[in-house]
Amino acid sequence: MPSRNDTTPSADSSDETDVLETLVAALRDERNEPQRRALQRALGLPDTAPAGETAGTPGTAPGVADTADSAVGATDETSADAASTDTALEDVQTELEAATTEIEQLQADIADLNAADNVLRRRLEGTLQPQLDSVTNRLEALDSQLEHRRSETTSSLADFEATCTALEDSIAELEADVDTYGDRLTELETRIDTVERTLESRTDELAAQTDEAEVRLKRELLLLRSAFSGEIERVDDTLDALEATVGTDHDTLNDFDTTLSELETRLAELEAEADAASDWRHSLRDAIQSSSDSVASDEQ
Repeated sequence: MPSRNDTTPSADSSDETDVLETLVAALRDERNEPQRRALQRALGLPDTAPAGETAGTPGTAPGVADTADSAVGATDETSADAASTDTALEDVQTELEAATTEIEQLQADIADLNAADNVLRRRLEGTLQPQLDSVTNRLEALDSQLEHRRSETTSSLADFEATCTALEDSIAELEADVDTYGDRLTELETRIDTVERTLESRTDELAAQTDEAEVRLKRELLLLRSAFSGEIERVDDTLDALEATVGTDHDTLNDFDTTLSELETRLAELEAEADAASDWRHSLRDAIQSSSDSVASDEQ
């Protein structure tokens, strides 16, 4: 029957193996990343792989797992390393407790940050959300106004294009009318030039005829006056003779009266012809002036 002292090392080795296996299983969990890193630092292993990037099971650090397996094998082979393993485990436990404390502190900080984030979110929702809603409403109103303005602009553009087309047609018609009026104006200018030349020649002709009539009238008036003066002298002589020969018969006196009456009638006719010629000359000048005025107005 084995003694109590003989079974103690194996029991301790079994307990240590169970503890190591439990530790390895815990280290394989991705949630124990801080503990795994603490164990790596305690065992002096380099941090070669981040959490989740392992060669085998997800969330397992290859160096830590292999080291733990090696430690389990070494414990099964010999119990000489038990003291060093206990020391390492105590160090690991201390590291784990420190890491746990840090994790709890980080969790508390995260909770505080979440609370502050919630407070800030509520404040932002209380202050900025109404402004955002107002801005959204204004943007929607502006979009509606912009759409309305676009429709109005489209309609105005269509009207403008129609107006431009109508204006171009009107301009083309006006240009055609201008060309027609230009041709008619050229023709009218030609006719006016012809009328002016004809009028000038006719005016010169009428002026020459008027001058000739005036000269002839003056000459006839001079002849008439000289004849009238001669007749008057002859009448005076006759009167003197009649006065000298008192008692001349009545027939001679009647002949003298008849001759005097004929001379007066002839003189009146000549004066009437002179007045008619003067009136005709004035009317001719008025007609020439009115023709010149009408031509000038047509040119304007």
